[in-house]
Amino acid sequence: MTNPLDCQLLLLGVKESFSKDFLNPSHSKRKASSVSLFDQCVLTDQAMKALCPAQHARFTIEGVPSPQAFKTPSTGLNSLALLLVNTTQSLEQERALEWRKYLAQERAFAYEVIYGHGLEMLNRIRFAWSAALQTWQFQVSPDLLRPLASPRYSAYCDKCSDPLCEGRLFGLPLFG
Repeated sequence: MTNPLDCQLLLLGVKESFSKDFLNPSHSKRKASSVSLFDQCVLTDQAMKALCPAQHARFTIEGVPSPQAFKTPSTGLNSLALLLVNTTQSLEQERALEWRKYLAQERAFAYEVIYGHGLEMLNRIRFAWSAALQTWQFQVSPDLLRPLASPRYSAYCDKCSDPLCEGRLFGLPLFG
């Protein structure tokens, strides 16, 4: 039986297989080693510990390079699977298609696709993981969340029947 505070981050399509097991970083003195996800994209010790939930939770991060090495996570475990696609290498597109076919047809497993390379990819992994932690009712520091975009449209009230207000709302030419 799994603890509801057990969390697992699966990084699919990475360069090499790895598995790291953490407890809350404030209680864990053990050093982790950096992991190369792709060429020019390294997940450092500090970044791995920053992904760990703030509460007293067990956190596991796994990298799986091929569908043949993939094992479905235990049921009841808070798990997020991210299919990583390195945009700097064309071979990665073929590997991503192989993963998609495997996950959709053979496993019927939910996953998210993360595109990018280097720091851009690491930030996208952090944003997806932080959103998942919020969904699972963990407290997440605001600096780990994706910054919200500013609104593109500033509308006026659409509750009245004033023609000038409606003209501003819908951008209609004002009549005199």
